Amino acid sequence: CKSCWLLQRECLCGEVVPVSLPIDFNVLLHYKEYLRISNTGHLLTLAHPGSRLLVEGKEADDARLAELEAAAIRDPYSVVALMPCAGALSVAELKQKRKEHGTKGRLQVILLDGTWRQARALNRRVSEKVVRVRVEVADRPTFFRLRQRTRADGISTIEAALWLVE
Repeated sequence: CKSCWLLQRECLCGEVVPVSLPIDFNVLLHYKEYLRISNTGHLLTLAHPGSRLLVEGKEADDARLAELEAAAIRDPYSVVALMPCAGALSVAELKQKRKEHGTKGRLQVILLDGTWRQARALNRRVSEKVVRVRVEVADRPTFFRLRQRTRADGISTIEAALWLVE
């Protein structure tokens, strides 16, 4: 399928119900993941109109990433990247920081989408001025079966987005 990238017999497009969220997702996709059926981040663009797919290395998408980074410098808690790395804030800490700093408006979240190795490479591409946020994955079973879990704390991009919204 040209929209969900799955095999026609497994197409999800008819099952997707659009949702409105106070968050805009900017899915930064590693170029090697483009059109892979195991990729999950792009599925957000089907369900949430405030989502954008940014493909690493594509000129217009790199320009959008630069705009997000500039916005993060102006207002540190208006744009965040979801990545479980050293120094990453929990979702509760992010909410508190946004409140303390008087950050208003929609939260722009950069989702790094790829294998763990690819996500780490994408993380290095995103300015360190962009605050990193993590979701808690302990004791949560994964529900997505397009990609096999390779780490105990590993979840798919779409699961991370859903758990961020919870």
